[in-house]
Amino acid sequence: MRGQCRLRRLVAYGVPEEVLTDNGQQVTDRFGKGGEVLFDRIWRTHGIRHRLTRPASPTTTGKVERMHQTPRRELLDTGEIHPDLSAAQAAPDRWRVDDNTARPHQALDMATPASRFRPTPEGERALLPLELPAALHAVPPPRSAADQPESAEPPAAPDESVVGAPLPAPWTGGPVEFDRVVPASGNMAVAGIQFWLGPARAGLTVTFWADLDVIHLLIAGARGKTVRSHLSVNDLATLATRGGRPAGPPPLPPIEPGAALEADRTLSKAGTFGLGGQILFAEPVTVQRRASNSGIIMVVVGQKISIGRHNARRTVTIHVAEHTITIDHGDGELRTHARTTTQPVTKIKVQRPPKATSVS
Repeated sequence: MRGQCRLRRLVAYGVPEEVLTDNGQQVTDRFGKGGEVLFDRIWRTHGIRHRLTRPASPTTTGKVERMHQTPRRELLDTGEIHPDLSAAQAAPDRWRVDDNTARPHQALDMATPASRFRPTPEGERALLPLELPAALHAVPPPRSAADQPESAEPPAAPDESVVGAPLPAPWTGGPVEFDRVVPASGNMAVAGIQFWLGPARAGLTVTFWADLDVIHLLIAGARGKTVRSHLSVNDLATLATRGGRPAGPPPLPPIEPGAALEADRTLSKAGTFGLGGQILFAEPVTVQRRASNSGIIMVVVGQKISIGRHNARRTVTIHVAEHTITIDHGDGELRTHARTTTQPVTKIKVQRPPKATSVS
């Protein structure tokens, strides 16, 4: 019912650009399991940006908190008894009209809220038809033939201005789209698998595009991450019945057999990256090594190179590539050796030699 009231306000006053709320469980699941509450879904469906206050910061919505005092004092403290529900509802309705149209507000330089309000034009309202979530459709109780009068007219159709678009088509297979809100921890879980997005993205709505092969994560329409799918047909069917919907085209085009692929990887300090279970080198890595007393240096694990006893305890610069190791002896002298191991470079710089101590 709360969702229906919100939609009727949208019908009466138009769709706002954004809404500011606190972090209550009725308006967001930001600090829950990362799902999407009905409030979020209504706003997302109608293109309304939902802003959230910082935790433990009630002054951000101080005007709303202060407003609660006035209707409580003027409506509840009077002790007026209403004969029925309609009369009880009429009292706050009259108060709302008077507060918005007749009472001057100090925060508005003694103007009324109605004088500052600009409703959405009728033409703009028609661009995005209002939609009532399926969970809010009221189902009337069945009536027996004895209760049905003979002259009764057929039941009226639901108010299309509130219900809006028809219910989405049921899932019949194929990819599924669903939305999740990033929790405060930045770690979401879908069908037993975790998706890490970081605390910096807490409160953002992430759209999942999922099938049996791949899962795409989109934020504000931009693809942020793609992983291999772990979902089964039963998983997709469950997600479709829990707020999911049949998905459109994938964010990435399908891969044709034999076609070239592009992949992004982050280089390690050693200039390597992983691809297909293999460690590959992107470019030569420059490292430093100090020769031992016998003139031996350990460049990578499993490969030692002698640079001569005359270079004992000397620090040299080495360029490590995929198949070669080039040692810079200084003064422009370079010597290249074949690389015999595929172990990655784990240390770039050498430690400073210990200072000599005097012996008495």
